[in-house]
Amino acid sequence: MNQTTANAAALALVGALALQLAACGTAQQSAPGQASTQPEPVTLTMSWWGDDARTETYQQAIQAFEAKLQYITVETIYGTTADEDQTADVMQVDWTWPGQNADQFVDLNEYSDVIDLEQFSQSALDACTVDGALLAVPMSVTGRIFYWNTCIFEQAGIDAPKTYEELLTAGNTFREVLGEEYYPLAMDAAARMNLMVSYLESTTGKAWVVDRQLQYSADEIKTGLEFLQALEENHVMPTLAAQQTNGTLDQPPMWQNGQYAGTFAWDADAETYRSALKNASGFLVGDEIAFGGQANGGFSKVYLALAINSSCQHPKEAAILVNFLLNEDMGASIMGTACGLPDSVTGRAAATAAGLVNPLVVEANNRMMAFVDFPLDPTFESPALATVPDGLYAAVLTACSNGELTTTQAAEQLAEGITAMLDRTVAE
Repeated sequence: MNQTTANAAALALVGALALQLAACGTAQQSAPGQASTQPEPVTLTMSWWGDDARTETYQQAIQAFEAKLQYITVETIYGTTADEDQTADVMQVDWTWPGQNADQFVDLNEYSDVIDLEQFSQSALDACTVDGALLAVPMSVTGRIFYWNTCIFEQAGIDAPKTYEELLTAGNTFREVLGEEYYPLAMDAAARMNLMVSYLESTTGKAWVVDRQLQYSADEIKTGLEFLQALEENHVMPTLAAQQTNGTLDQPPMWQNGQYAGTFAWDADAETYRSALKNASGFLVGDEIAFGGQANGGFSKVYLALAINSSCQHPKEAAILVNFLLNEDMGASIMGTACGLPDSVTGRAAATAAGLVNPLVVEANNRMMAFVDFPLDPTFESPALATVPDGLYAAVLTACSNGELTTTQAAEQLAEGITAMLDRTVAE
């Protein structure tokens, strides 16, 4: 069942529930002279951003919530970008917001009797915690993993790679057997930066950033850039200039026809990449590659979270809404995967029972989570660093890939730019 079909079923359920509760309410009205047991009416506001499908899902889940708790009204504020509204009582937030705006959010540890926090992974809760205060509840956790088109690897006479050595060998085999236009791997600058950090963490055992301090010198970063350079030189992936000339990776024709036979992408995008292939039966969720023996490099991150604004006049009722959407069967079965694969155990079970969880996404998420050793530092995805094509990563990696910067120069620019961003974050 897809999200649209499930939403239609949810509407019918909401309507039936509303009628049932209305009837119960009539029967339970206080007799003349008796004190009313109905709570005082409460109005909450809730904001989110996203596409039409996400908005429709939220609206239907909120209708179910209002039908269940008829004394609470939820007014909604939504748009297509993250900065549409930051004043609502309950807010969908990017996971980096709590760390940047700690005073804006309620410590949800104070409402652990309302929100069942035991349903969430500790690592995800930790990512939403600032100075001991839980400032948001994770909706979903994501990370990058390899996807392969095994049909093309079979044409080359080899298996999809599981080690760095196999990856390097695959590049030369593709060139010799299939031709110059075929590559076993391709990815944009943002993914290359993720892959480079994964390589460095694997070979050194050090996290990229700890306590807002970059843990790598320019010389160490140079080693990571030389790793990316080796992938290009061994025909594992094209230069960024060649890749840009040939269009974006997740659109035809390069991925669709198999000229790019692999990528390093978010686990949530598994179905997007599979369905784009001409022969989708060849799609494979690959293993993470251990580039070194010091650690399992790479990181996971909270994709989206829900937070309660410190200005909220009814924080307990807001917490009830959060728990309904993420943990309760009725709410979670409507929300499905509209905000990513649920981190909540009960939420994921409800979404799965409703037929809203793609097994490929679960497989990709499970493989990624079982491997990576490190959380993602919030600053890593700051727009000034991570935006494609104008952020620091894209600018430096593209210039290095094109030969406009040496690996030494590129490493120095990355180290200086990242350190400056971390210093600004600390100062703020």
